[in-house]
Amino acid sequence: MVGAELPEEVEVRIKGSKSSIKVLLMDETFEDWRVWRTFVRVLGRRKDLALRVYSKILEMDEDEISTRDLAASLDESVHSINKVCSDLEKLGLIESERGVRGAAMFNSWRPKKRVLGVLRLIPPKYFKEGRWPGE
Repeated sequence: MVGAELPEEVEVRIKGSKSSIKVLLMDETFEDWRVWRTFVRVLGRRKDLALRVYSKILEMDEDEISTRDLAASLDESVHSINKVCSDLEKLGLIESERGVRGAAMFNSWRPKKRVLGVLRLIPPKYFKEGRWPGE
């Protein structure tokens, strides 16, 4: 687990809807490179694998889902699923439980934090005089 502070979790209201969603909010000045690198890997994976895995874990009916079940349902390799789940666990979005069946060890995953997006704002340094428009 990353021993750093993770981005802020905020609730965002959707215009024209009565509901809201939770997102993780981070800015460009986020200093912990371990968390930043993990976010880049999660958001930049081939075919959005990390986001598909996280959404599958959020949708599951059981208390937890095994790596093999995730791999089978998403038609991906167990190795890829393990790497993705490890990154999601570092970000505090899911948690794991290690189990043993005979001589084999396996991980089961369950959601720890339920967010529906990552919101990244435009840093103030990109604007004239370093201020947000309208201030």
